[in-house]
Amino acid sequence: MIYWISQTINSSARAYKVATEATYSGPMKYNDYVEVPTGIALFPGEAPFPKEWADRKVNVQRFQKMERGGHFAAMEVPELWTGELQTFFSQYK
Repeated sequence: MIYWISQTINSSARAYKVATEATYSGPMKYNDYVEVPTGIALFPGEAPFPKEWADRKVNVQRFQKMERGGHFAAMEVPELWTGELQTFFSQYK
């Protein structure tokens, strides 16, 4: 509602439009698979999805369901967020 009242809905939606265009018209296509090792930390404040969905698109090396946190996990639970990053990247030393 804030976006509508402040008349900033267009600029707020532009980021999604640009990201969608880059995804579907850039070098990566809808059915491409990302080979880069990927870690996923699924925080309870985000929309849940099964690991199998991620496996279809990326090379999932770590998939963790976190105990707390949300969309802004780095600010909400920085100790969990940084711990997960350290755990994931420690295997690539």
